[in-house]
Amino acid sequence: MSRTETRQGGGTSPYVVVENGSQAARAALLAAGQACTGYATTSSLVCSAPCGAWWIYNITVSATCTH
Repeated sequence: MSRTETRQGGGTSPYVVVENGSQAARAALLAAGQACTGYATTSSLVCSAPCGAWWIYNITVSATCTH
């Protein structure tokens, strides 16, 4: 069964935000007590500070999960 979780994250660099958001979304997928494979991650910028000191992204992780 295909499942998707989205988390929003903020931080001082896009890389850190996407990495942390991906971990949170994967944890949410696994919290349902399922085994998941075939992870795919996408991210979209929500906003950033004018000087680039802070970034906010929506991070979505999809996977095929079994019970």
